[in-house]
Amino acid sequence: MITVFLMPMRIEYLRYFKEASRNFDVLIPELAGSMGVIKFINNDGELDDALLDVEIHDYKFMRKFLELLRDMSREGKRVIPLDPYGEYSMAIRSKYLLNKLSMGSLSDVQKYIAYMEIHMANIMREYSLAWSRHDFDKLVNLTIKYARADSGRIRFRSELRARSISKLLEEYGDANVMVQADYFNSVLIKYLQQRLNAEVRVIEAVSEASKRLGILLNPQPGYLLTMNYLNGKAMDPIEERLLAARSVAYVSLRPRLVRLAGSNPDLLMVMENSLIGLLNTLDYDGCKSLFYRNQFKDLFKIKA
Repeated sequence: MITVFLMPMRIEYLRYFKEASRNFDVLIPELAGSMGVIKFINNDGELDDALLDVEIHDYKFMRKFLELLRDMSREGKRVIPLDPYGEYSMAIRSKYLLNKLSMGSLSDVQKYIAYMEIHMANIMREYSLAWSRHDFDKLVNLTIKYARADSGRIRFRSELRARSISKLLEEYGDANVMVQADYFNSVLIKYLQQRLNAEVRVIEAVSEASKRLGILLNPQPGYLLTMNYLNGKAMDPIEERLLAARSVAYVSLRPRLVRLAGSNPDLLMVMENSLIGLLNTLDYDGCKSLFYRNQFKDLFKIKA
C-alpha cells in the first residue's frame, strides 16, 4: 500500500515529516527532479544550486526541507523528487528570462502550464500592487481570483504527478513508499487511487500536530476557499467574500506571530490557531477593521 503524507510547506511541520518517514524505504517529495536538486540530495552538489531549481515561497523552509531530504538519503533511504508540473514551469521560466521562450516549441501540456503560470503571475502582480496601497477590498477580490485559478492548477498538477508516480511504482512496487504532498494538493489522493486501483493510506501533518499539542488546529481561511473551488462546493457571494476577507487578514497578521514565536514551532502553531479562531468570529467589516489596525500589541497573550 502506498502512503501519502500531506503537509503544509512550513518549517514547523518538518518534524512530523521526519518522524513519519522512518517507516518507509522510498520517499517521493513534491519537488522538481532537476539536476541541481538530485545532486544535492545525493550528497553530490551544492545547496545554492538546488535552490535555483525549485519554486520557493518560503526560503527558510526550502533550505531545511532540502537538507532533511539529503540527510534521509545519507541514511540509506531512496529519495526521488517528483513534480512534473514544477519541472515544466521552471524550464519555461528559465527560457522566458533568457528571452528564448517560443510557444511554438512547447508541447500542449507545456503551453497550458505556460498560460497558467502567466495568468497566476499577473494576478500576483495586481495583488502586490494592491498590498502596497493597503487596498483591502481589492485584495479580497484578487484573493478570490487567485484561489479560483489555483484550484485549476492544483488539479492539473496533481494529475500529472499521479501519472508519473504510478509509472514509478512499477519499479518500486514492492518497496514501502511514502509520497509527500503539499496539503493544498490533497486531490492527488483521488487521482492515485484511480490510477493504481488500490487504497491509498493518508497521514496528515496537521492531524499529527493536533495530537501532539492537544488542540484541534483550524484550517486557515485561504485553504478553505481554495478547497471549496477544488471540490466544487457552491458558495454564495457573501460566504465567498468572507472567506477571502479572513484570508487577507490572516496573511497580514501571520508574520507578526512568526516574529513573536521565534524558534518555538509549537508556540507558533498555537498562536496561529488562536488567530484563525478569532478571524472565524469576524464578519467582513471586522476583518477589514483588523487589517487596517497599525498596532497589535497584546492582541495575543498565549503562554507556551
